Amino acid sequence: MSSSSPNRPSPETDKPIVKRAPGACAECRRKRVRCDKATRAGSKCTNCAIADVECVSVASQKPLLQRQREYIRILETRVNRLENYIQALFPGEDIETVISKPPPTDKDRVASHSSSPLVKESLVKKDHVSGGDPPESLGLADEEDIEHVALVKQLGSLNLTPSVIYRFFGAASPFMAAKQAATLKSMHTGIPDTGVHPKNYRRPLYWGMSSWESEWVTSPPAPYIYPDFDLMLDLVQIYFQKTNSLFPIIHEPTFMKGIMSGKHYGDQSFGMTVLLVCANGARYSKDPRVIFAPDAAGSEFSAGWHYFSQVPFHRRIMLYTPTVYDLQYYALAAVYLTGSSMCPVSCNLVGIGLRYAIEMGAHRRNGQDRPTADTEHMKRAFWALFCLDSIDSSFYGRPSGISHESIDIEYPVECDDEYWEHPNPAKAFKQPAGIPCKISSFIHLIKLCEVLGFASRTLYSTYKSKLLSGYLGGDWEIRMVAEIDSSLNKWKLSLPAHLVWDPHREDMLHFQQSAHLHYLLAYIQIQSHRLFLTRQSSLSFASLAMCTSAARSCGHIQEAAIARDLRILPQTIVRQDHPFKIVCH
Repeated sequence: MSSSSPNRPSPETDKPIVKRAPGACAECRRKRVRCDKATRAGSKCTNCAIADVECVSVASQKPLLQRQREYIRILETRVNRLENYIQALFPGEDIETVISKPPPTDKDRVASHSSSPLVKESLVKKDHVSGGDPPESLGLADEEDIEHVALVKQLGSLNLTPSVIYRFFGAASPFMAAKQAATLKSMHTGIPDTGVHPKNYRRPLYWGMSSWESEWVTSPPAPYIYPDFDLMLDLVQIYFQKTNSLFPIIHEPTFMKGIMSGKHYGDQSFGMTVLLVCANGARYSKDPRVIFAPDAAGSEFSAGWHYFSQVPFHRRIMLYTPTVYDLQYYALAAVYLTGSSMCPVSCNLVGIGLRYAIEMGAHRRNGQDRPTADTEHMKRAFWALFCLDSIDSSFYGRPSGISHESIDIEYPVECDDEYWEHPNPAKAFKQPAGIPCKISSFIHLIKLCEVLGFASRTLYSTYKSKLLSGYLGGDWEIRMVAEIDSSLNKWKLSLPAHLVWDPHREDMLHFQQSAHLHYLLAYIQIQSHRLFLTRQSSLSFASLAMCTSAARSCGHIQEAAIARDLRILPQTIVRQDHPFKIVCH
């Protein structure tokens, strides 16, 4: 008999149709079972009671047409918001043209994460290289970006002690929120904003420095013992020839004026800078008076120690009034210790110096139109600490002491010390045409350290950091190394003629500066390529060739320097010596 015989009912007609009772709970709807909640008023349905779960009624859904209209309304709102957002990002451009552009590639995304001015071609020629204003393409408006300057001035009354210096407060500080609230109040009430004045409501009992605190902080340290005046002048001259020409921490005319006037006898902050300058100069002096332990083995290594050891690493007065002299001290102390057996301590000293620099706002631009002696002193001290920190952090494999993204201070003015002052104010801080600038070496050193810091933050970062930055998957490391190589090539092309490497250059100052820069350049090349020496990668052979060539360059530079009785600064030679030996052996 056929299965379609009318005398035999089909399976579909045997199974009764189950209708869902009205008011079914959410759990029964999810499981698609019959719910008897409607017949069990005020209690759980049978299924939920057995499963011991919460029995929640589901409100009846809105009609389909009403739901569709609400969905369309939500989509229209989102589209309007997106259009406004795109218009804000690309003002004056047609939205259709903007959205029709192809999405950025992985290479573009990698470049967008770069914070080094040399990794992006658009940032290679920064305006602030010559002391000009930074580019206007920053995320914040120019007025908002330097709002901290006005805040610091207003908060000069934060402490009740008159001589406490102004301190830096960033955009995330609650004090900035208070300033914004005062500005908003002024906008709505029409009452002029007179600024934030904490002294109007702060009680001296809790906010003023107590007598015992003030006595401890301001207690004078032991008087310094300086070298004989003739020896002091000799050591200072050696320092400016050998060390300051590479790390121009000190402005020579201002420094010499202070020494000749005897300022170091009355101002211990300046005095400790004098002692550290003498200590660094003693490294290169042949005068027997600079030796601290003449009878000890390796007595020449004790040169300058009795000047260096007089100043404590952390002075009490710094809790009270840190100054630019303190920043100079930490930079000079780090330079001195790098040439000793206490080399690792220099990294910690640089870190302390950077924290004080941040407290003083040395890492942020101040919005001034013209450079001044005070701002240039601060910039030189900060950038010297920055370079020392970048090299030390790379050598020890440690994070940098300051976030590079938080720095927007301009580079030092590309003008030699003797041209800072001029009878005509319009010609002050202007390098005469045709005269090679000695500070150009320092500015190009800063650029190299920015690339070095970028390489350390990307190639040698933790997995978490790579994940947050999008540096995962594919061949992103190869692209990053290519970007770094490209940046270093652009850096070499941007060098002025007197800094291009020439082992036969007659000018000793330019030879020394060029050797120092190209030695660091070779180190960065090794640092960025050595990752691929032990990996199965398409870049392995190219990286081996690059590391070998860079190591060979280090050897040639050292050979040329030794032939002229020139020692490259320990900050460079100690850090680069290890990869140089590894590659050569």
